[in-house]
Amino acid sequence: MIKSLKKENGITMVTLVVTILLLTIISSIIVFNVVNGVKLDKLNKMYSDLQIIQDKIDIYYVENGELPIVEGSDKQSLSDIDTTVNDNDSYHLIDLEELGINSSDLNDYVSNNYYVNDESHVVYSLKGTEFEGKTYYRLNKEYQEIDD
Repeated sequence: MIKSLKKENGITMVTLVVTILLLTIISSIIVFNVVNGVKLDKLNKMYSDLQIIQDKIDIYYVENGELPIVEGSDKQSLSDIDTTVNDNDSYHLIDLEELGINSSDLNDYVSNNYYVNDESHVVYSLKGTEFEGKTYYRLNKEYQEIDD
């Protein structure tokens, strides 16, 4: 007696598990790249804000011989931020209105977030932006890790 082979319709359990596993791997890669892309975009926006402010400060200083700062906003240090770029210990809140910058012109929308050093004229973002485990505060693409 010959057994007739019956063709079964449908998919096997192994095929189903492999398909689900592949879809999970692909979706996790996509999610990782999207999250990383959002963080990189945030960092680039901060650099863009700092570049706008730095350019306007440089022009303002050349034209007026002084920095556009808010009176009485002196700081001796910027707490945990590494400020070793030829800086003295005198920082001032930048008067964005004096530079002709509205808070809405910036990606950050925080007007009291930016300080400038008296000596180096380097602009710092007090809030900073975290990317890949490091927090960035200034334009020169260097970073400073903050230990909480």
